[in-house]
Amino acid sequence: MRIFKGMGDYFALDIGTKAIRVVQLTPQGDDSWSLLHAGYMAVDPKIIASDSDESRKKLGQAIKSAVVQAGISATNCVIGIESSRSFVTMIQLPKMTDSERSSILKYQADKYIPIPVDDAKIDWVVLGDSPDNPQQDEVMLASVTQDYIEGLVDMIDSLGFNVIAVEPNSISMLRAALAANSTSTNMVINVGERSTDVVIAIGSSPRLVRTLPIGLQSFVRTISQGLNVKDDQAQQFLLKFGLEKTRLDGQVYSTLIPAIDGFVSDLKKSVSFLESRYSNLKIDSILAMGFAATIPLFSEYISENTGIPVQITNPWQKVRVPDSERASMAAVEYEYATAVGLAQRVEK
Repeated sequence: MRIFKGMGDYFALDIGTKAIRVVQLTPQGDDSWSLLHAGYMAVDPKIIASDSDESRKKLGQAIKSAVVQAGISATNCVIGIESSRSFVTMIQLPKMTDSERSSILKYQADKYIPIPVDDAKIDWVVLGDSPDNPQQDEVMLASVTQDYIEGLVDMIDSLGFNVIAVEPNSISMLRAALAANSTSTNMVINVGERSTDVVIAIGSSPRLVRTLPIGLQSFVRTISQGLNVKDDQAQQFLLKFGLEKTRLDGQVYSTLIPAIDGFVSDLKKSVSFLESRYSNLKIDSILAMGFAATIPLFSEYISENTGIPVQITNPWQKVRVPDSERASMAAVEYEYATAVGLAQRVEK
């Protein structure tokens, strides 16, 4: 799996649970970009979730249409892998050469990943010294099932594109959220349709990666069932009223709170785990992306109940976007964390 390798000119492809997003950027200096092209296309979630030949064909057609409509002519692309399909973990190893490390991971990877090694594509990158033991390296290990990734890459290649890199969505979003020279410790959360990526990073380096099985649709179902309304109306209530106690006589708020409290509890567990692993660590802020930015008072509630400042973070913050493009993307701009992060990859 080509996860952490060198780059060239390319566009980013994010296949979400309900939409395809494509982005092409051009560098404008250190940690700064300009938007060349961007596209968004809604797709039936059943097509995206299925691995059948017919669904892959329809997905391929949708990808091709999204690229053409965005005006992208580049053929090289980088693709993101959703968290339910990938696994990322941090391990500590004694300092050694890359060849020695490769040999150890080749024979010991089964200790760290949840799928059989023979069925997995595995890659790794050294993050640096362990914060607790300078005699050891902190290593990020990523894996994905071989059948899935090879089938996906083959399908995209068959469209006339050249897949030059593959990367877990949770890693991509960090580039969009964090400054390259960041020295603080932040938790980044990206609330998607069905799940939430959670990454705690020291500087710009991830040290904890989790996926919570809670997303926008979890909150929608909670309101739908609690207030006995259809999902479409429940989503309207969620995005219009959120956690405002006075709207609709507080019905949305009181219905949502148990689910939100469960979400907050999971965030606190992540903080506690990292603090138990690294002594003297303190989370400076929570950077909220995705649908976390669109639910009224959501970020305020998280801040109040974790004791950590929460900042709504726009994935386009380091990108110069023409006014015409910004207007057309306004309704979905917070959904681009993965695509923008992929498009900000640079050769190192």
